[in-house]
Amino acid sequence: MVADLNAIISRTAGTTPLRRRQARETLRSVYRVDGFIVKEFDIPAGCRRYRRPWLVEDAAIRRLGPGYAGASLGVVEQVEGGLRKVFLVKRFVEGVPLAAITAADIPDVARLLSAIHAAGVITDDAHPDNFLRTPSGGLEFMDFGRAKVFPFCPAPAFAVGREFEKLLREGFGRDEALFGAFFRAYCAETRASAPRRVLIVLSARIAIMLRAMRKGKGR
Repeated sequence: MVADLNAIISRTAGTTPLRRRQARETLRSVYRVDGFIVKEFDIPAGCRRYRRPWLVEDAAIRRLGPGYAGASLGVVEQVEGGLRKVFLVKRFVEGVPLAAITAADIPDVARLLSAIHAAGVITDDAHPDNFLRTPSGGLEFMDFGRAKVFPFCPAPAFAVGREFEKLLREGFGRDEALFGAFFRAYCAETRASAPRRVLIVLSARIAIMLRAMRKGKGR
């Protein structure tokens, strides 16, 4: 398997990256190589403290099980001179990112997030660009680099609430009516108990309040 991964990774050398950005000391690049996505992380040798999104994403995807469309093939680390390179290889999923989450998308988004949360995973990045509408009409979530993987299932209500704060803000553009419809659909999918619903809502409100306080201090 490592040999196969190295063969895929080697082909990124002649491929234009789909995306590239500098995240503090780490340069992050994303490539498509045939039926695979390769995420490359370039880390200077002297850098000691940095997030390891490749480990988080690999763990989250594996927790979702073999049926997940963008399955992880594994992580490969290399050292070139003074640079450490880490590669995460995933299966490519054809589709178009959502420009916005509409009323028509709500049932699919609720079903998808309920399945992810049931596996003990929080995406922590639930904005429209990360939801991919496939040619068959299905919906997939594509970027788990900021995910949180809990040692138990389902994911705790407080974490779901924090996830929903971002979903309300970035996914639904603070449209309370659309978000309310989503929340009802999500609770129906998960068969959430009344106490769990209350905890999710309370956590979301606390997250909203804390964000407002941080923004206020930044002025």
